[in-house]
Amino acid sequence: MPRTSSRQLIGAPVDRVFNLATQPQRLPEWNHLFVNVANVSGPVTDVGAHFDAEMRIADRHLQTLHTVSHAVRGKSITLVGTGRDGGRFTWTRRFAIVGTFGSVVETDFDYDLPRPGFGDPDTYRRGVENEVMLSVERLAALLEARAVAV
Repeated sequence: MPRTSSRQLIGAPVDRVFNLATQPQRLPEWNHLFVNVANVSGPVTDVGAHFDAEMRIADRHLQTLHTVSHAVRGKSITLVGTGRDGGRFTWTRRFAIVGTFGSVVETDFDYDLPRPGFGDPDTYRRGVENEVMLSVERLAALLEARAVAV
């Protein structure tokens, strides 16, 4: 199962970062891989909470179900996603305080895309890596903007 990881410094308090990053309805605002989110069962800070999502990976759309498998408020969250037509995804995000008003977000994204339809993993691996990095940069930009509602 391929893995891509990223680490992003964000100029916002860790509680604000965690609160925004754990709102599934807002994922499409900053996470490039999510097109839309629906049917959120409850706070994704609770193990067992789940939601449906349409994801775009390697220019293909997937219908997925994401379930929280681990959560420690303000510190970490793990979501396990399964594609309706195959595929499996595991997102782990860790949050930490950096300095007086900053945070760091570390993301690991393990994925196994369904075949056929996605072809050779080497052809889409670089695109997935870029999308994960760009998403966390967008999260930082959203949080570092002056007027942000979380």
